[in-house]
Amino acid sequence: MRLATDSRALRYSGLFSKDTIDVVPSATVARPHAMSLAYTGAMLAAGTGVSLNLMRRLKPAAVVGFGGYPTLPPPIGRSAVRHPDCYS
Repeated sequence: MRLATDSRALRYSGLFSKDTIDVVPSATVARPHAMSLAYTGAMLAAGTGVSLNLMRRLKPAAVVGFGGYPTLPPPIGRSAVRHPDCYS
């Protein structure tokens, strides 16, 4: 089992060793302004690229996501390589 998370959740990663944690760029909309939306979109796109590379390299049996916008990159990356997932 591996943990793919953005940098904000690293403080909760105590159950995982450092070699089983993958940091995926992500963001949530902070303000409904053009710059904030552009930044969030860019971070989600970057995270999707990182996730796609992880999916291709690791070939996971399943991908599970919990939360809002920050959890989008792994399932999107998963769908590009056709792995099963569970998203809540």
